[in-house]
Amino acid sequence: MKLYGFLIVLLLGLGQAQAKTILISDIDDSIKNSHVLNTTDSLFNAGKIQNLVLGMNALYEAVSHTEPDIKFYYVTNAPKSFMETNHRDFLKYNRFPKGSLRLRESLFQSDFKVTEIRKILKAEKPEFAILVGDNGEKDVYVYEQIVKEFPNTLFLTYIRIAYSVWSSDERGVALRPGQTGFVTALDLMLQLRHEGFVAPADAANFVSDFVTVYATEVETNVDGSQAFPGWSDCRDFKWTAPDSEARLTPGYIAAKGRIEERCTIAPFEY
Repeated sequence: MKLYGFLIVLLLGLGQAQAKTILISDIDDSIKNSHVLNTTDSLFNAGKIQNLVLGMNALYEAVSHTEPDIKFYYVTNAPKSFMETNHRDFLKYNRFPKGSLRLRESLFQSDFKVTEIRKILKAEKPEFAILVGDNGEKDVYVYEQIVKEFPNTLFLTYIRIAYSVWSSDERGVALRPGQTGFVTALDLMLQLRHEGFVAPADAANFVSDFVTVYATEVETNVDGSQAFPGWSDCRDFKWTAPDSEARLTPGYIAAKGRIEERCTIAPFEY
């Protein structure tokens, strides 16, 4: 009986150790500042590879370090014929973890993203799936549908609040139950740390590396890595990330305060 019990514990332990995790990420306005709800800006930003959402590459790398077997999928509605090279260059230039890039083959594929994510989940059969998107277009709806269709997968859904539902012209999509909003890679990192997908040491390094940048960033619409491009509107955001560990890092309180302050106002008023 003792041997039998030992074998059960061993098998359960192996199952937990081998739990498969995948991360599915959108690109535009999720990890790249594209301003997709503004036609002129989105076309202007399409070919740029420097417009990183500050810290998102470092965060994905931290997740990869904590979960060495995790697979990354970058799934975007951008047309393949127009954006494949640019998006590959963006991911490479900013040193995102290697993964599979999926783009829309045809402009008439209105259901491309949900169809592609279905294919990924059916092929991978992961125990955990982390979904990262934004509230500018369809991610909120797509991820909600996917979660309903795959009840045997444990999902964590994170939506970047790039736009506000209160905006009269560039209106964001309201999050659905079970979806967690984030504004910066910092508060998203704290959410993933809380769920065990970022190790304590990696979390501490991330906070130490970025708190000063978040606290002192000057908001502009110029090219380059930014947490808050001038057009962003995060008035819908409420801080929910557990941060008891991060509070011990010098500068963290100032960085958090800056983020919360920025999200009390409309764009271009700061």
